[in-house]
Amino acid sequence: PRIAYMTTLTPVTIDSLFPGESTTMAVLLSPPLNASLGRVNGNLAVVSTQRSKTVGFSFTVVSNITCPMWITATDEFTFYGEGAPLVQDATVIIRNAITRGYIGQVSTGSSGVAYAPAITEGYYDISVGAGNHTGWSYTAHVTCSNGIQSGTNITAFLRRSLVTVTFTVLPTTVVERYKVTVASTFTTQVPAPVITIEPRYIVLADIFESKTIMFTIKNHGLVAASAAEISFKSDGFFSFSWPNGDELGDVMPGGTIIQPLTITVDNSRRRSLAGCVSGTLRWYLICGDDLKAYSVSITTDTLCPRYTGSYSGGGGGAVGRASGGAVS
Repeated sequence: PRIAYMTTLTPVTIDSLFPGESTTMAVLLSPPLNASLGRVNGNLAVVSTQRSKTVGFSFTVVSNITCPMWITATDEFTFYGEGAPLVQDATVIIRNAITRGYIGQVSTGSSGVAYAPAITEGYYDISVGAGNHTGWSYTAHVTCSNGIQSGTNITAFLRRSLVTVTFTVLPTTVVERYKVTVASTFTTQVPAPVITIEPRYIVLADIFESKTIMFTIKNHGLVAASAAEISFKSDGFFSFSWPNGDELGDVMPGGTIIQPLTITVDNSRRRSLAGCVSGTLRWYLICGDDLKAYSVSITTDTLCPRYTGSYSGGGGGAVGRASGGAVS
């Protein structure tokens, strides 16, 4: 479409150019105050009686108006903890969303709210991080009206890292066989769901016909995990069936759910464990007007990326520890 504020300063009709000659054309960009900020792409067309040529162009509409921006850092405790505490000492990094240029860094400090006093109108990538939390990012459109900030009060939600999972691989006396153990360190008695599942690792190589595995799902927190469900992805050699169904319902505070899974092997097709077979436990938590989704992986001895780290949902309070070996 035609850009209304883009006009030519030189004649749109130029004289014939002989071989080796060139000419210069000038355009004027005069965007109005209500022009949309950001990058604009288009094409210029040069047309003669014999041939035509299009030349691409790109420019960015910017503003020199500045206004403040506030970033509030929240987590599960904000919605379920006493006093609705915010996340203190979170680091906020601001970058230009178009150029990726670094703008600045601020902290939420003891208040849980970061303040950037003079941000130029435009689009910005906001990244927020804090200890024992997963990171959060968002692309914000900063607009100003009479020097007063409008539409850029930003609320960041950082999930608390509540369970740390460690995989340990130990050699055995059998060649090319290893023992894998999984240890989970988690927090308890906190205002958030704290979900663990055992076992976290399954040895499929030792299943020749079928096997039923009993999963134990526990909630060590003080808030229910809603609409929990468990699923497995099959590679064609294995089939998975849930005698009680794959929907677990709500995992109540302090509650435990025992979920059986029957794994059947198609030995007529099975040649190797070449594919990736993995499972996922999912649950949800209502935080204000938003429904937050959480998940934890269940790994196997197939060729899947090994996971060592943490997943989020609660934190603080007493610390417990559970460890479980592989199921074979």
